[in-house]
Amino acid sequence: MHQPLVKYCDISTEQLVFDLKWVIESPGLLIEPPPQINWELLRDDYFNSCSVWLVDLEQNSKDLKSFFDQDHQFILGKYFEMLIQFIFENFEEFKLITKGLQVIKNNRTIGEIDFIFKNLKDNKTTHLEVAVKYYMGYKSSAKHTMWIGPNGMDNLAGKIQNSPHNFRWQCLQKNSMN
Repeated sequence: MHQPLVKYCDISTEQLVFDLKWVIESPGLLIEPPPQINWELLRDDYFNSCSVWLVDLEQNSKDLKSFFDQDHQFILGKYFEMLIQFIFENFEEFKLITKGLQVIKNNRTIGEIDFIFKNLKDNKTTHLEVAVKYYMGYKSSAKHTMWIGPNGMDNLAGKIQNSPHNFRWQCLQKNSMN
């Protein structure tokens, strides 16, 4: 078995803070997201608070380094989830309620919820699904079907159609969560 090229513990504090900043400040993929997505998280006062927090985090990085001081292989999607988890566990405006929550129906796992967290400023609870996805624009078109995924079989239109409603919102209301 080959050794991974990069491990989480090999990432510098500066890079971790830069990556957290990227997670916080990156624009969404869609100009007009589906109506069920809560974009209140992206308000200006949130970004201002985050900027101060990130500067402090870079100067006092003990918690940050210990959170990522693991000897695991670097997998982009998992790293992205860990960055978001760190934000919810350490930024004072949020409280992580749960992550990786399995949704079970008739003793069968039908999916997993990435994050449920509470915004402590407005006392709202939010269900958040996260992913790092790469799509390539095929031809010159604004149609989501022309943005294809890594295996060539999926496209952005299918992802948009299936993600929020396929199992997430309906199943949360009808099924038990374990």
